[in-house]
Amino acid sequence: MTLKIFDNDDNVYLEWMDKNPSYFVVNTRRAKNSDYFYLHKSKCHHVSTTAGLDKGAYTERNYIKIGSDDLNELKNWFEQNNSRFKGDFTECKTCKPFSEKFIDNPIFLFPDTIENETEVLFEGAKKQIIVNSYERNFRARQKCLNHYGYCCSVCKIDFEKVYGIIGKDFIHVHHLKEISDIGDTYIVDPIADLRPVCPNCHSMLHQRKPCFTIDELTNMMRY
Repeated sequence: MTLKIFDNDDNVYLEWMDKNPSYFVVNTRRAKNSDYFYLHKSKCHHVSTTAGLDKGAYTERNYIKIGSDDLNELKNWFEQNNSRFKGDFTECKTCKPFSEKFIDNPIFLFPDTIENETEVLFEGAKKQIIVNSYERNFRARQKCLNHYGYCCSVCKIDFEKVYGIIGKDFIHVHHLKEISDIGDTYIVDPIADLRPVCPNCHSMLHQRKPCFTIDELTNMMRY
């Protein structure tokens, strides 16, 4: 169970969002008879920006937040705890959590964040979007980043240090195995099989088939 209830503690709520930037957050009024259920992606500026707000604005006065990486878990909680919930959330028109549920950034050449509701970490299932992409498991990605961090494994760029807040938690995740050659679904090891890489290095890794290794590309770099 990943569901978290944030009631009367903005600090804990904001810390949770920093650790889970791709989770879902429902903004709802504290009153039990409220019919206000707005769904956001975590880190959406409507539910995370503190500049200009009085302390406690998010969870310590009229509103509380409910967070999870699982939409069904959120719906089940509201069905059990609010009689006015009718099974659907209102979508934030800024972060568009429904339309961006399966892939964080559609302009990536190598889409690497496709959410899978199952707990076992499977990968595979080739499909066509604009370029060929392969199903990627969100939990596998997050476990990889929890272990290795958000610096590129090749060039060592840290986007937050270079670009500030807009670069926080931005990175691709590269699969060391050639998923296009694997074919059938298999169980992925987030630590052994995945590495964080920046978009440039990710593209360069795939300039050869089979792709270059992390060490090979690192040795090729001309600083």
